Amino acid sequence: MAPLRSGDPHAFEEFYARYSPRVLAFARGRAPGEAGAQKLTEAILEQVIRMLAQGVPGDSLDVLAMEAARRLQKRTH
Repeated sequence: MAPLRSGDPHAFEEFYARYSPRVLAFARGRAPGEAGAQKLTEAILEQVIRMLAQGVPGDSLDVLAMEAARRLQKRTH
């Protein structure tokens, strides 16, 4: 997580490759259609990056991704 927190572009590429399929699977169950799921996936992953930049504590990207999804869900309800 340290390289991702520091803004290492390779760490971001690795993060996106690793987490986008999992987050997309999650988003497909919560968004209308594939386009909606893609948009939700991007929003969740962008939220994780913002959380890391803000110094949100945590050492698990899985936990941060789920927290990001929760935060986005609260904003839309």
